[in-house]
Amino acid sequence: MPWVIIIYSCMVFYADTFSHNWGNAVFAGFNAIVTFWALTAYIGIWHSVQDMVLGLIRWFFVPIKEPQQEAAHKRASWRDALYFGDRQMIYESRPL
Repeated sequence: MPWVIIIYSCMVFYADTFSHNWGNAVFAGFNAIVTFWALTAYIGIWHSVQDMVLGLIRWFFVPIKEPQQEAAHKRASWRDALYFGDRQMIYESRPL
């Protein structure tokens, strides 16, 4: 989105300069300069390009999800036990 703001502000600056609309031209130029400064200072040029490319690529490659029935019957792995804990022990320790 910062690139859209920068490009649009430059286009408005260009158009308003030729139409002698100085108030809008100054505002658009200031907006383009400050947005470009913020983009380079906080995100970085290369990282913003990477974000745009990865965002576009991820639209085309969607991961295939397991059906819900198979996911429910899947056995717990050691990663699940570390993250969620031992569910059987939790159920056994509850008073009836």
